[in-house]
Amino acid sequence: MVIEIVSKIIKEIDAMQAKLDSENLDNIAQLIASSPSVFIAGAGRAGAIMQCFAKRLMHIGLDSYVVGESTTPPAKKGDLLIVGSGSGETESLVIIANKAIDLGIRVLLITTNPDSSIGKVADHILEIPAITPKSAATASMSSIQPMANLFEQMLLICTDAISVKISYIKEMDYDQMFARHANLE
Repeated sequence: MVIEIVSKIIKEIDAMQAKLDSENLDNIAQLIASSPSVFIAGAGRAGAIMQCFAKRLMHIGLDSYVVGESTTPPAKKGDLLIVGSGSGETESLVIIANKAIDLGIRVLLITTNPDSSIGKVADHILEIPAITPKSAATASMSSIQPMANLFEQMLLICTDAISVKISYIKEMDYDQMFARHANLE
């Protein structure tokens, strides 16, 4: 039974992959690779996935930070804020995105809802057309998975794929990346 569920989840992910904008993904990888510093924000489970993304970017050699951590430095004009939010309406993330805009920091939103409050101020958007409980598209789509599982899975896969593309852009091999792995664990 569980293996059948795994198969259905993989089919849902494959269907979502077919709806992604390949050119936009490549452009986003280039944008991130060329940013002086990258600041990452998210809330809940999407926030945990965004923290994984920040770590992957650090392994590639980028200056990447998680918003709200005690060791996060100030962002500067020209830096990039990446917000992962299915709804694009999470109040704390809306505030962070607006503050970034006020500071001259570019904003990239990864979302199911490009017309959201954050989407309206974002410089760049990566739309993941998955259903979530807060998605307007929910009525026309279905998933065997609850909540925003499909969005979160696609968020992880897309940010991992972007990380791999950036490692190619930066000509960073896996040995170099592993050398940047934490060693006080």
